[in-house]
Amino acid sequence: ACVAILGSLVVANRIYWRNDVVFYERALQFLPLDSIILRKLSTAYIEAGDFPKAYEAIKKLEKYYTDTPLVNMAWGQYYFARGEAKEALNYYQRIFSKSFFSNYSISLCYAKINNFDKAIAFSLTSFSQNHFFQKNVMQLARLYDQTGQLEQANRFLFLAQQLDPKGKYVLLK
Repeated sequence: ACVAILGSLVVANRIYWRNDVVFYERALQFLPLDSIILRKLSTAYIEAGDFPKAYEAIKKLEKYYTDTPLVNMAWGQYYFARGEAKEALNYYQRIFSKSFFSNYSISLCYAKINNFDKAIAFSLTSFSQNHFFQKNVMQLARLYDQTGQLEQANRFLFLAQQLDPKGKYVLLK
């Protein structure tokens, strides 16, 4: 029954609402304690720039799913979007099972606070876990460019181009 409800909401969202916030707010009416819906609603609020509502959604998520990787990832995303990279890093580092995405997120935080050595290390760890995550490949190219390692930067830009042949990439000189 829940699958049918969510399926109809997906169709309605694509046809009528075209807005992730509205979609997840309506889905929450049917499944008010669903961790995935709460997490995606907080992400939708963050992407819409509505930080007070994102904060409320994450607090509600935290109430039911205290100190879980899901909650820590949500807080990390929230603080990073607000420009508070050090606070985001605090939450990202709490994630026990370091996925390629958490390593990528930690790399973004270290890059934001100009600690490029650690940013590169976490980004390389992410790359070793998933060679096909294009955002991380581009992150590595930028990091190597910022640290003057142009040969490495070009290597990752070339790889990004291979992952997305229609993308627009300029090799660094």
